[in-house]
Amino acid sequence: CLNGSWGNGDGLLIGAEWAMTTDEDVDPTVPSKEEDSNMGFGVNARWDTDKWIYQGNFTFITDSETSDVAGTTDDDFTGMGFQVNAGRYLKNDVDGQATAEFGLGWVSGSNEFGDPKEKDDTSVFLFPAVRVSAWENITDRFGLMGGLGFSYVMAGNTYDDGSGAGDDEGNLNFSSFDWSAGLFFQPSDNVRIDFRFEEDNLD
Repeated sequence: CLNGSWGNGDGLLIGAEWAMTTDEDVDPTVPSKEEDSNMGFGVNARWDTDKWIYQGNFTFITDSETSDVAGTTDDDFTGMGFQVNAGRYLKNDVDGQATAEFGLGWVSGSNEFGDPKEKDDTSVFLFPAVRVSAWENITDRFGLMGGLGFSYVMAGNTYDDGSGAGDDEGNLNFSSFDWSAGLFFQPSDNVRIDFRFEEDNLD
């Protein structure tokens, strides 16, 4: 795994990460061998001014599973996505910040597996994606933070069973909400500890 970031000291921040893992499982009693490899890459750029926020990111992942066990087929997956957003600082000072951001995103994934080859393609479009967040010091060392997000999701799926009979298609539109809230403790300028609740952790 490699990751790095760079900033110009004037509001521009760029970060990138690349990771790759491989796994091999060998059974000498059969004998058989199963292999799995996956790779991911992502880049994010953000530019802040005193009042405005601009951000974009791109992600690409791929995963491949192969096996020489009888009756087991290869499985290959690729996916990519991007998101762009712009926002405004409603408050921006040393004791607290509040922001409102508006964006859009797109995600696409393709899975090929089986014999004959089956293919399952999914694409998701998020528009609008809205996020409001804030943090505020309540003492010299403690503070509160929270955020609320909303996205309208338009998802489509195409499935080909490899028989040549044609594709099965489906569409689904829905709204998605998320929230988080918490307390932070900052004993020094370079150390901060967050205690945060998120919707997914409370199901």
